[in-house]
Amino acid sequence: MGWIRPATPGFIITLAATILLAVVSFSVPLIKSVYFLKASLSVQGINGDITFGTLGYCLDISGTLSCSNATVGYELSKLYLRTLIHTNIYYPGMCRHQCIGRR
Repeated sequence: MGWIRPATPGFIITLAATILLAVVSFSVPLIKSVYFLKASLSVQGINGDITFGTLGYCLDISGTLSCSNATVGYELSKLYLRTLIHTNIYYPGMCRHQCIGRR
């Protein structure tokens, strides 16, 4: 019997997939460098970034970093939503109504 048995490649691939799933699952706010979406904000001379992850979000305004608690099903406060609405992020549903008249 050799070291590599028929199930060894499948086990190695499954182990690698599990490790990658763990890294992605514990993204922002636990691991700040892994995120799904990063948006730059610029409102009335105040610049910053907001990053969204699986378990929360982090808001970096003028070098001050504030993150939400790591929870499943997080929601943004009305202040953050008001800031995001005034940025130039257009979703396909929004663009259908707003971009058609800009031909």
